[in-house]
Amino acid sequence: MNEMNVDLTEPREMVLTRVFDAPRDLVWRCWTDPRMFAQWWGPEGFTNRCEFDLRPGGRQSIVMIAPDGTEIPVGARYVEIVEGERIVGRLEGDSHPQGEVVSSITMVVTFKDTAGGGTVLTVRQIFDTPAFRDANMKMGAEAGWRQSFVKLDRLLTEIGMSM
Repeated sequence: MNEMNVDLTEPREMVLTRVFDAPRDLVWRCWTDPRMFAQWWGPEGFTNRCEFDLRPGGRQSIVMIAPDGTEIPVGARYVEIVEGERIVGRLEGDSHPQGEVVSSITMVVTFKDTAGGGTVLTVRQIFDTPAFRDANMKMGAEAGWRQSFVKLDRLLTEIGMSM
């Protein structure tokens, strides 16, 4: 099983890398199609409502729904889209219930082919200050990403078996 690598070398960054045994175009689709994204995003037990306007200046709107029914809105603006390769977005602080704690995050997501036909997915989160990164880590960001990637791997496997 492929494990997620976490790099916290830079004090304002969290870099997550995971190899998926699925072609890059499929991993890209799972990240950019709101129906597919809703199936894997967030910790175990959470569900999602998602709307994406996948273009520079477009908006990504996610409502994460906790097992107890609590709704957690998370919104971002897309800064850059390179089809099949790269997504850059900026978390909109006013849409997150933690407000100032995690309001300043730029996220760069890259998709690269492996020699064996898989995909290296890298998520680089850049925070305005080390304190914002540390607060995000204390809220369980690493565990949440790990669970999301397990769910994404499961979805990719299900899709691959049905092809």
